[in-house]
Amino acid sequence: MVNYSFFLHFEALTGYQPTSKFSIFNRNAELLFNAYEDSTCCQRCWCTNSREFTLHIRDTADNEIIRMSRALKCCCVCCWCGDCESCKQEIIVESPPSTIIGSVTHEGSRCRMRYTLRDANRTNVMGIIGPRCICDGDCSCCCDNEFAIYGTDGITKIGGIRKKYAGFISEAFTSADSFTLEVPMDLDAKMKAVALGALFLIEFMCFVYNPRNN
Repeated sequence: MVNYSFFLHFEALTGYQPTSKFSIFNRNAELLFNAYEDSTCCQRCWCTNSREFTLHIRDTADNEIIRMSRALKCCCVCCWCGDCESCKQEIIVESPPSTIIGSVTHEGSRCRMRYTLRDANRTNVMGIIGPRCICDGDCSCCCDNEFAIYGTDGITKIGGIRKKYAGFISEAFTSADSFTLEVPMDLDAKMKAVALGALFLIEFMCFVYNPRNN
């Protein structure tokens, strides 16, 4: 497995919703990429986890190597919204920018978050199934959230995305999140980037900071 650690830098202590900034490390704590969100202030404040955004991912030489984008959808961002095309959440992954290499789509489900990861030809390559109950915030019982990654058969588990519990203080008073992503070592590099896109979509849909609840 390749283990990518993901850390959300900004810490919002007020009701203002800033743009998100991220650093991505490998399992040896070596910096791989930095990423930043490009979105409007109004959407960050009022659309929160359903907002439109573009993520620019840069290497340590500050070259943009991956770009991810999500369109605004009028949706409550729950597990069953994926049944409706007008609500279905999707993130498009480009590498290099302007060249689409894949996408991640939120699928409809009765009780769990489900996602389909596709290549540039819209062929299903992997699927993700989330936990029955998503724990978030200071009273989340010190539990982690695991989103299992499955192969095309939908049965064989090949990796996962895990949000780590950050401790009471961090969960209660900041919006700093920490994730790990595990994918097979021999997975195509483009699909590794798409899997990273899935992590970002999950972060924004399930764990994004909501100033109205501050």
